[in-house]
Amino acid sequence: MDEKWFYAVIVRKKNKYVPFLGMQSKVSTVVQHKSHIHKEMYICTTGYLPHDNDMTKGGLSYKVSMERVGKMLPVKRDSYRRVYNDNNTFSYPHIPENLIRRKGEELYFQSMDVNATREGTVNVPKYSFLKFFNEKEIPRLEQLTETLKQKYNQPVVVRYQMDSAGPHTDTLLLEHLNDKFLERGWMLVRQPPQSPLTNVKDTCIFPSLSKTVSWNQSNLYNNKVLDGEELNTCIQLAFETYLWTR
Repeated sequence: MDEKWFYAVIVRKKNKYVPFLGMQSKVSTVVQHKSHIHKEMYICTTGYLPHDNDMTKGGLSYKVSMERVGKMLPVKRDSYRRVYNDNNTFSYPHIPENLIRRKGEELYFQSMDVNATREGTVNVPKYSFLKFFNEKEIPRLEQLTETLKQKYNQPVVVRYQMDSAGPHTDTLLLEHLNDKFLERGWMLVRQPPQSPLTNVKDTCIFPSLSKTVSWNQSNLYNNKVLDGEELNTCIQLAFETYLWTR
């Protein structure tokens, strides 16, 4: 398991296109400043089942989680579309036909920073790893292990691996996860730093997903700067269509 930031636009200056082959023409992407580009964090988990319990013989890969870090919250105030003036300035006038979301009647997704065990406050909410494991990650792992157990007619033991990022080393979180994993006969380990053999996310999966998200941005949204929901669509599609090797 590891976390990954995805951006609403990635400008690649060295891409080549060949009109003769029917490829799309070059499209320029303009943003006000790179610091203003929207980004969202995702938690990505994948699994690997080696043949004959031997890593050197290859195996099968499985997708477990591509979790968007944040949650749906009620709209706190009415929001309206931006309107540009003749002098290139803009404002958000309360024009009924420009209403995007109405206070108290709709939900919107808010990105959050991760925290090991706490969910923060109303004004500064956090994404709790503890809640993520209890409500999503552990049930997904249980479902996968049960499927593999029935398929191969033998026990399946989860060896769950995380790096040493701050939230992953929280004492309360680790004590809780160790108890939950021991109940199921699973193992919780730390991956070695700077190890391409064990850190498959940074080595191959994340670079590949980033390129696929950029490709989806270009082909699905004409290379425009994405909003949160469009970015999420590109990311989930990239994860769903990721080709695993055996």
